Amino acid sequence: MADSDNLIVFLAKWAINSVVLLILSVIFRNFVVLGNASIAGHFVAVFVALILTALLSTVPVLIRKIDFKMKDERFLVLLSAIVLMPVLWAIKSLAIYTGLGIKNNVFVILISITVAIVQYFSAKYLKQVLQKI
Repeated sequence: MADSDNLIVFLAKWAINSVVLLILSVIFRNFVVLGNASIAGHFVAVFVALILTALLSTVPVLIRKIDFKMKDERFLVLLSAIVLMPVLWAIKSLAIYTGLGIKNNVFVILISITVAIVQYFSAKYLKQVLQKI
């Protein structure tokens, strides 16, 4: 893939992750809160999605660097979710600065798994779309 294709994929994943965070905050209104007294909720979704997208973009690169053999590509989803969990926990722990409030760790796990699954399928779809162009 060309650099412009990588940029398009990154920006699309960033937008998709922002929408996923917004949807999860609407569905689980009492458990996932975007924003606080000084940070608007939409900005929080974009900011946290940027962090998550940047982190998840490095996972396949790190797997290739350490020469880790995966029998199934879906294992990447599990690995991505595991990588996201401590990052989301740290972001929610710093809620006064980041604006992301998550009520308990069950929702950290749920958000991690959801973002990892959506990211996996969006990457597959974006590769198909970019091959047609």
